[in-house]
Amino acid sequence: MLSETSAVTHAAPRWSSDDRFIAFTHPARDDSVLHFEVRMIEVSSGEETLVGHGEHPTWSPDGRLVASYLGIVDPASESSERVRIPEGDEFTWSPDGRLIAFLRAIRGGGYGHALHTMDAEGTILKMLTRHDRIDQTPAWSPDGRRLAFHSVPPWDPLGSDVELHVVDADTAAGRALGRGTHPVWTPDGAGLLFTAPRGDEGPSQIWYVDADGRRRTNLSQSEASDTQPEMHRR
Repeated sequence: MLSETSAVTHAAPRWSSDDRFIAFTHPARDDSVLHFEVRMIEVSSGEETLVGHGEHPTWSPDGRLVASYLGIVDPASESSERVRIPEGDEFTWSPDGRLIAFLRAIRGGGYGHALHTMDAEGTILKMLTRHDRIDQTPAWSPDGRRLAFHSVPPWDPLGSDVELHVVDADTAAGRALGRGTHPVWTPDGAGLLFTAPRGDEGPSQIWYVDADGRRRTNLSQSEASDTQPEMHRR
């Protein structure tokens, strides 16, 4: 056991690119008020460090952290300075560390959340989606040119109307790839693994689809509910 955290809340652990640290969300209470902190554990020593106020941290390729409320920080620096970023969630660095994808509430758009990108200085560059849906789980392609994500309608966030999408990070041109959630790119960027049910009432399965949506294959074929695939890159 690395962390002494006793909270029940999901901690969303994330490995650093050099495999030396794990950053995670820690729920804490001050005067009975719940808030969230980003903490970091050095794997070799087990030393735990408080990074700052925030949640759902992710690492850049060069070892910086970004999280909601926390902003962008360099844990290796002795300075407490941080780059302030727009309000949002699910921040995800591009493979080259130049851009950060994130979800942001649409102004005047009710409960909709759209996919955006910003640069490493926290400047919003582009709004990539403009549909009346809630975008979730953005994932960069290995070449950093496209983003995959899934979306749900705001009136039925836990229902069956979930769509898998791919969008070009430069032009914002996109396409829907059918029903599915939690996309993960294959190492060659040719396709995606994702979760979707088998038929209308079947259990969740792990599927593959080409990035252009042409070929869709059920990979797990089990009677159990399989969810949220991961791709290991050597």
